[in-house]
Amino acid sequence: MKEIGCPVCASPLSVRAAEGRKSRKPFIMLICDKDPRHFRGFITHQDFIRGVMEKTDDSNQTISTTVGIGKGGKRERENR
Repeated sequence: MKEIGCPVCASPLSVRAAEGRKSRKPFIMLICDKDPRHFRGFITHQDFIRGVMEKTDDSNQTISTTVGIGKGGKRERENR
């Protein structure tokens, strides 16, 4: 598989399988290895995700799984 680079720093992006906090639907997350604030992308098309998961099961490849990344909502601002 070809590596995809971060648009900010050009370091490789990690590909992770994750699950929605509320919906519990699976999705694929692309995230910058160097600094997750640089880039986070999400693929949520369920037919595509099923196909990717089936291919990785057949070829014994693994996609690291992550559940519950982040808290969502608004960030707390620092007092200056």
